[in-house]
Amino acid sequence: MKQPDQQATQRIMALTVLSRVIELVHDIARTGEINQGRIEFLLNSLFVEPHDPSSIYANTKNMQQAMCQLRNLLDGENIEAVKRTMPHVISLITLEKKLSKQPDMLQLIGTDIKSVQKQKTYFGSLTHESVIAALADIYGSTVSTLSPRVVVRGKPEFLKVSYNTNTIRSLLFVGIRAAHMWRTNGGHKWRLIFGRRMMIRDINQILDGLNKN
Repeated sequence: MKQPDQQATQRIMALTVLSRVIELVHDIARTGEINQGRIEFLLNSLFVEPHDPSSIYANTKNMQQAMCQLRNLLDGENIEAVKRTMPHVISLITLEKKLSKQPDMLQLIGTDIKSVQKQKTYFGSLTHESVIAALADIYGSTVSTLSPRVVVRGKPEFLKVSYNTNTIRSLLFVGIRAAHMWRTNGGHKWRLIFGRRMMIRDINQILDGLNKN
């Protein structure tokens, strides 16, 4: 099966991360469940310099599983999953586009991320509460000041836990990075509406190629 071109592959990988971010955010908000392995994999993308999604989001088993879930989302059979996920995906895409026009804010984010990198090294874990809190603070003082704000709904007993809310903000930060990869590789909101069949085809081709390796 012929593989999609490089840019289409990059878009799929970025959108895969976007949808996985929203899925994990909802899991935390509704159940309090935090999958440390999946979250650490995603958080690591904030500290990787290359602008190539394939080098940031390596073809791990995590990514393959998330790509299958994205395919199910795009085929629209689970309407509840679509309603739960796609509005937030579009909100992050919209926020990233606004952020791209704020050079001072982008510079501040870059400086602050370097500071968190030192904390990450010191504590030895991306999911340490101090690292998560620092990332959440950056998101809160930058992206969260733009509109539309991403409103996460869930059970109050889980959303009152500071580690949970900080993890949610950190994941949304990851989503902003993925939205940047989506946009810079030719992604836009109209693709999510009119290009779903093509994206499903691309996902099938990518997964077919991975299974042969």
